[in-house]
Amino acid sequence: MANTRILYNLDTWDAATVTGSSQANTDLVPANVLHDHVSKLWRTTGKASENIVFDLGTATNITVFSMFTFNLTASATVTLQANTADSWGSPAYSQALTIATDADGNVLQRLVFFLDQTYRYWRVTFADSGNSASYLQIGRIAAGTYYEPPRNINQNFTITMYDPSEGDRVAGRQTFFRNRNRYRRAAVRFELQNQTQTDKLDAIMTKVGNSKPVVLALDPTNRPSKDSMYCYLETPLSLAHQFIGQYSTAQLVFEEKTE
Repeated sequence: MANTRILYNLDTWDAATVTGSSQANTDLVPANVLHDHVSKLWRTTGKASENIVFDLGTATNITVFSMFTFNLTASATVTLQANTADSWGSPAYSQALTIATDADGNVLQRLVFFLDQTYRYWRVTFADSGNSASYLQIGRIAAGTYYEPPRNINQNFTITMYDPSEGDRVAGRQTFFRNRNRYRRAAVRFELQNQTQTDKLDAIMTKVGNSKPVVLALDPTNRPSKDSMYCYLETPLSLAHQFIGQYSTAQLVFEEKTE
């Protein structure tokens, strides 16, 4: 299992100028994919050939690309491209991405891909003609440079699934539910981190606190999409000094955002 990776600084990506091939109306615009709320969607008018372009203003190193909350099918064709100019006849970088599914073949609402490319212009293309909807919609797209600690998290971590749906029981013992999106919580510990690694964790937590999103990839090489989440830190960073130059954190809880 590879070391955990964290994308926490989205400043450059979220400042991008965004253009899309189409938009359903003035509310479901391409720029919505930069909003923290994954339910704030970009919706296209078609499904056979759509794209979205990000102009970062200057050549920027990208080591992780991620996408959350979408209506793509498992057979959708998604391609990540990059170039030195906003011209896409023959981009300098082009990589097909895979839509991950669960054990029952259901599409997961997350896609995480690791790379190492430096370009100003980035484009994602979509083709999903078999989609039962007449449009495609995407929630959050986030990319940047991840941090990978030299010493991994304690492998005794937990991932818990929550269902916030609410139900009412009426006469006849029938129950009616108001369904909500399920979400996960990951509880992890960083142990025996040296001073340099501890200072980095402190910088990360100072940057994001409990109010800014991160992309947490628990198993980035084997299960990059399945074991990743777009989330917020729900707990404070508490460091315990174990012995000279070595620190461990109390349990850190990351809560997935699916709405």
